[in-house]
Amino acid sequence: MGFLCKAFGHKWERLSNKCSRRCRVCGTTETIEHQWQLIEGQCAEKCTVCGKRRSIECTFDGCKCVRCGNEKHSYVYVDGDATDLQLCTKCGKYYLSRDLRTRSTEEGILDMFETLISLHGDILPQIILTDHIYNVIAYDVIAAKRQQLSEKEERILNLLYERGVQTKAIDDIRARIEERKKSRSLSNDEIRRQEYDANADEGIFHGGVRGDK
Repeated sequence: MGFLCKAFGHKWERLSNKCSRRCRVCGTTETIEHQWQLIEGQCAEKCTVCGKRRSIECTFDGCKCVRCGNEKHSYVYVDGDATDLQLCTKCGKYYLSRDLRTRSTEEGILDMFETLISLHGDILPQIILTDHIYNVIAYDVIAAKRQQLSEKEERILNLLYERGVQTKAIDDIRARIEERKKSRSLSNDEIRRQEYDANADEGIFHGGVRGDK
């Protein structure tokens, strides 16, 4: 700090687009308070001067933030260990996770869905999502690891379809299976054609006569 500033104080000027100021006499700089403004639809604020952002806590009305819409539920399992269906004790919302607890086998997962359908048929449209169809029930078929549904998968999808649950996704799965069957059928026909050609050529090589196909 220079002598003049010690004697008479700094002569501050605000720096453009920054939350700081500089003495035009001695060059000393210091930060000043941000001018925070709430960002609409977010739990965040932005400084109108320098553009810095910061997060703020959500303000919940029940289970939903009044600003950003973020949800925070207090879930409990509805059926104990029988299914993975959960219910929020605050707002009554149902939830079925894709990450099914302690069900490491495909058979266990499908058994759970059958139980779920039998116990909660009236709320299935609320809880069964497209992800459950593609990524849980018929995952191996969608990933082309298998060419067709198992008997239990078919039964579960039929039960859901009868109740009007995720019918578009189920139709898509069945269409994919039919396409694969057609493709496999064409491939088999091509293999038989190649075998026929090879056998015919072998006959010609040994003096046989190749007939028209």
